[in-house]
Amino acid sequence: MVEFNQKDQRAKSKDQGLKRNNFLKIIGCIAFLILINILAQHFYTRFDFTKEKRFTLTQKTKDVLNQTKKDVIITEEPALSYKMTGGVIDLLFFVGDKYPDTVIKLYHQYIGKFAMMPFWSMGY
Repeated sequence: MVEFNQKDQRAKSKDQGLKRNNFLKIIGCIAFLILINILAQHFYTRFDFTKEKRFTLTQKTKDVLNQTKKDVIITEEPALSYKMTGGVIDLLFFVGDKYPDTVIKLYHQYIGKFAMMPFWSMGY
């Protein structure tokens, strides 16, 4: 009977040790994730893993941007714009009917050039 109790106590202590070990592993993982999060908040960096280095500025581009006197804004879209300190931009709208040729003729009248030849006449 005494041997059976000793084996039973050993099995219980072994189970408790495994549970404690698993609990410590979970607490350690959570502490590690919290530490990574704190470090990421203070030391932010980006990595460009694309083959073409699409999101990385070359040194030549950085030099050109440093030499410009105007503000340059680079957006997420593939567009580049800058703020104008003065000047006027004229916007013209050519309104036509349901046929595109009407708008093209209005545009060519405005710029003083002849009307474009239709594509079928050029062999397309």
